[in-house]
Amino acid sequence: SPAAIAEALDQIDGEIRFDNVSFHYSDSNELILRNINLTARPGQITAIFGASGVGKSTILDLILRFIHPTEGKIFIDKYDLNEVSLMTLRAYISIVSQDVIIFSATVRENLSYGCVSPTDEKLVQAAKDAEIHDFIMSLPKGYDTRIGEGGQNLSGGQLQRLSIARALLRDVRILVLDEATSALDVIAEARIFENLKKYLKDKTIIMISHRPSTLKHAQQIYVLADNRIAEAGSFDELLAKQGDFYRFYQAALAKKEEAGKQ
Repeated sequence: SPAAIAEALDQIDGEIRFDNVSFHYSDSNELILRNINLTARPGQITAIFGASGVGKSTILDLILRFIHPTEGKIFIDKYDLNEVSLMTLRAYISIVSQDVIIFSATVRENLSYGCVSPTDEKLVQAAKDAEIHDFIMSLPKGYDTRIGEGGQNLSGGQLQRLSIARALLRDVRILVLDEATSALDVIAEARIFENLKKYLKDKTIIMISHRPSTLKHAQQIYVLADNRIAEAGSFDELLAKQGDFYRFYQAALAKKEEAGKQ
């Protein structure tokens, strides 16, 4: 029964495995994803990389069970994702996306959302690890400063850091970073990933990105092209292969140089 399985989820390690997964919407036969095999392991940052529209978000929607595979299966540890209680599944996953939800409330209340009465110590540590503590302390009332709905007064980077701190405070097994550092510069991003390392021992971190520099922080990268996994490996392995990833990377560097000249 789902209840028994949900009970067993108390013990999850958090490994996510796609076993020959294909997906198309019911009103179309056009495959959005084709024969996807990937594993995101605890203790690692696993990245999913590819151009826009290649199916990265679809993979995330499948993990969260907003949609179901047309073919193949997805497992969390040894459990078929379809047989797991939806409430417990989502209770184990924290998502940081580029669209951050901020409420009209204090910084403390915004950070604590979805977390049962965290201690001040944990709250501050999560903020420090998300590189947002110093900014919060510069606000008129620190953590008790009210911020407007949608965080109108905050920059994109500050919003993303708040969202990362909130996810770290929830302290769940699976952390999904969906373009979560897109508004940060490379140095700030590197500092946050350095801080994330201490959380890795008991977490599965899945990172979705189209920015090649971000991928240096991942142990395993899956490159999506033509709705399938074109290649997989570490950052250095993929550069050495001189395949799709190498071409993406060279194009991104050229674009950056071009922007620097203007």
